[in-house]
Amino acid sequence: MKNQLILKLTIDPTWIHDDKEIIRLEQSSDDQYLISKRTITRSPPANKSTSTIRKYKDIRNELLAGALDNLFQTTIPAFPDFEEYLDGYTTELSFGGAFGGATFNWHCQPPDEWEPLGKFVNYLTELIESLEQGKHEREK
Repeated sequence: MKNQLILKLTIDPTWIHDDKEIIRLEQSSDDQYLISKRTITRSPPANKSTSTIRKYKDIRNELLAGALDNLFQTTIPAFPDFEEYLDGYTTELSFGGAFGGATFNWHCQPPDEWEPLGKFVNYLTELIESLEQGKHEREK
């Protein structure tokens, strides 16, 4: 089975000197997932950037299936009320691929109506932190 892209998460800080993270979640088999995290470090004032990619393979189904099922069963409005923030970061969560999908983005905090998306982003980033600390199998 070829890996199937489930979602892509981009967290991009407002400040140019902070790291940008791009996370891809792919399903590699019925009971395994692959997570890749790309960190882009930008160095002002020349605005040069370097990129680091880490891959975490064979993520067990039980670590993600419940969270994905809850998320995919959620109904949310397409155009909620957004609050305005000055500084922070932009989050973009995309599902699907070239033949159809959906993209949601927000600045700092997701709107109240999109709380399930924000909870999933928090869960996924915490899972990746635990992978980075060696609490689960991974490939460097």
